[in-house]
Amino acid sequence: MPASAPSLTAYDLTQFRVIQQLAYRCAESIAKELRPGISEKETAALMKTWLQDHGVQDWFHQPFAWFGRRTAFEGFDGLRHLGGFNLAFYPGKQRLEEGMPFILDCAPTLGAYTADIGYSGALGENLMVERLLDDLMAHRQLIVQQIKQRLPMAQVSQAVDRLCAEQGTLPRHKAYPFEVLAHRVEKLSERNSGPSLARFGVRNIATLMKNALITGRREGWSPLWSSHARSEHPPTPGLWAVEPHLGSSQRSISGSQAMASNWRPTAGVTPPALLCCWCTATRTTMKSGCRWCANWPPTTRSSPTTYAASAPRTNQASAWTTAWTNWPMIWRR
Repeated sequence: MPASAPSLTAYDLTQFRVIQQLAYRCAESIAKELRPGISEKETAALMKTWLQDHGVQDWFHQPFAWFGRRTAFEGFDGLRHLGGFNLAFYPGKQRLEEGMPFILDCAPTLGAYTADIGYSGALGENLMVERLLDDLMAHRQLIVQQIKQRLPMAQVSQAVDRLCAEQGTLPRHKAYPFEVLAHRVEKLSERNSGPSLARFGVRNIATLMKNALITGRREGWSPLWSSHARSEHPPTPGLWAVEPHLGSSQRSISGSQAMASNWRPTAGVTPPALLCCWCTATRTTMKSGCRWCANWPPTTRSSPTTYAASAPRTNQASAWTTAWTNWPMIWRR
């Protein structure tokens, strides 16, 4: 186990869950306000205001929003000399239309705890988004299974790539900086606020880069989980924001559109005992309730477009039509 393996208490896990639920309440609230004609910039600004009104003063990154073809990051991955960073990721002037897919993405920090979540769906009916939701279920099962087997993390990412090819989807997470499937999320020092640079929180990014360039290299692991050689190591303990992002180009009512669906859980990879799959509403079957959130009974998925990603069962009446769900998984030895 790396010397830098985080020592997270039950209280820490609860606080990570609290900020994650807050982030999802933000996404759900703003999704309900989406109307034809609203722009990505306007939507991201609404999300930022909502989070600030609920006490957020620091970030891993400030909110992003993508609509239509931009949900598949079409043309975003051109700046290889900058590690994949591209200004095209920033919310733009694209306006939402009926039937158009959308992605809402935010990563707020409260004190020492950060969540990095995504939420997507469509304004009205979109059968491709529903299909991609189904495709994502297989990726969840694959990632959990192979991490529990303690396969090298690069091999797990490569297995995701192969599954995309079998499904006929595109692994659009490769458009992310450094082509990451996931990144590790750290407990920070206790502060209520922090500076941001280019929409990214300095505290979080500095910690991530320290692990990438110094700690991780010294100990033989990387906080940037991808299919590349830097991830050729066993699963590293900690909390991970895992984000397989599926894309497809299909003919729809509004013409030829590139669409995407993304699942961004926070996962702790310290096998072998699975303690939490919060929340169980995203599982097709489950024999017993979650052992971490024991008050949440087992459930089944009721339809291809109905999820209750981070909400208790009592809120299932307002379940989301979403292509992104956040599914923390905690393993402990």
